[in-house]
Amino acid sequence: MNKGFSWFFLTVSAVFFIFIVGLTGYRIEDARKTNAVSAEERLSGLAAKARSIRDSTGGFDAPQFKKDMREVFDEEPRLLLLSVHSAQDGILYLVARNRTYMKEPSPVTPAWRGTPIYQVSKGYELLLSKEMADEQAPVTLDAMFVIMGREDLYPIVRDDLYLFLAFLLVCGVVILVVTSIQEGTADAPRNSAGSAYTAAPPAPEQPAPAVLREQSYAPMRPVQPQPAHIEPAHAEPEPPRAQPSYAEPPRAQPPHAEPPYAQPPYAQPLRAQPSYAEPPYAEPPQKELLQAEPVRPPQRSQALRPEPPVPEPLPPEPRRSETSQELSAPRELTSPRTGLVWAEHFEPRLRAELERAALADQDVALARIQIDEPFVDSRLPMVYAAIARLLREIFPLHDLIFEASDDSYTLLLPDNEVDAAVRVLDDFRARVAGTAIEGRIRTISIGVSSRGGRLIEDSTLLEEANVSADKATREGGNQVIGFRADPSRYRESLSSARS
Repeated sequence: MNKGFSWFFLTVSAVFFIFIVGLTGYRIEDARKTNAVSAEERLSGLAAKARSIRDSTGGFDAPQFKKDMREVFDEEPRLLLLSVHSAQDGILYLVARNRTYMKEPSPVTPAWRGTPIYQVSKGYELLLSKEMADEQAPVTLDAMFVIMGREDLYPIVRDDLYLFLAFLLVCGVVILVVTSIQEGTADAPRNSAGSAYTAAPPAPEQPAPAVLREQSYAPMRPVQPQPAHIEPAHAEPEPPRAQPSYAEPPRAQPPHAEPPYAQPPYAQPLRAQPSYAEPPYAEPPQKELLQAEPVRPPQRSQALRPEPPVPEPLPPEPRRSETSQELSAPRELTSPRTGLVWAEHFEPRLRAELERAALADQDVALARIQIDEPFVDSRLPMVYAAIARLLREIFPLHDLIFEASDDSYTLLLPDNEVDAAVRVLDDFRARVAGTAIEGRIRTISIGVSSRGGRLIEDSTLLEEANVSADKATREGGNQVIGFRADPSRYRESLSSARS
């Protein structure tokens, strides 16, 4: 390809790139504006529904109001946060898909007053507020919507990819066509010149030189007649010319040559035709083949050596029993007796949950559940399995409930701080205490700890939960104790460990 076509291709590619970028930006901005207008329309409907539910249930604190508003929140897939607050009463109702959307107040308490501050990502999130008419005090409804999500960006990127592939296909076809045309143009003069050269006959004035093959005999030369020399009458006779002493002897003619003939003076000299008869070649002398005698092995002595003893066959290997095969096979993830995860899988899962919580800036709680009163009879396994069934009924994430020992369990509660985990586990403790297991009332002691925004090891979190469970057992049992870390002392311990 020449330089002109290269510049043309670069210019077209730059124009196409600018067109793709401009079209993508325009479509993204248009989708954002459309979703923003739709969010403002839905905000008015949300405010009307909130007033209607408040009037029908009796207030913002009613449980039915929270339940109905939760259903309204779940029906809006683009709604990320919904908050009802006032300057006098603080936050009356708050629901969000992620706690990170709330910047102030970070912990929502009944005593808080003021205007909440949210963390809004500009570009693909939009925060809208609307005043709700109230006779007692002004109430504000805040809603955060997604105006540019994956479902909006995917069609735009898909269409850009299709356009790019179509552009590459067109460019490939054009490059092939231009390359073929240029190759055909370059080969045309060469072919025409070669055909004219081969078709033109040699000029009569300058005959083409004859290339003769090397022959074993002298080439044939035609005998031309000597022209007659007429002397004028008044001219003196010319003295005879001296003949050179190196006269060429006559050459022998081959047996198949034609007799000499007279040739007119205007005739072209004939070219000697080579003979294609090849001279006989002498056959190479046949070499006499000598037949070598076979090499025989040296004669062994007549005495025969004694044959080595035949080894006895090895006894067959004993087959492994079915019991050993069952023991070598890997066991399942959960125990068939309790349905809980084996204790050996607890530490890897705890490390994975801590890493996930640290990356997502979330909390995770760990609980150690201990059965009170040591058992001297054989009812402990049945009690252990019964409490395990209650755990699987109350906590839906069965892969986060582990066996610990013959009378204890470990439980992971993701996205739960200490206070929330203590409330949930206290309800479970009350249910166990109110259920008759194996003919009598059984009680449990629970110790709870959480990450609490710290970057800690799994062993530290487990030790805190064990200390809390031991404290609950020593103080009489049938209670839940949470381990709350002191940030100042935690920082002091870190600084002392570094020093």
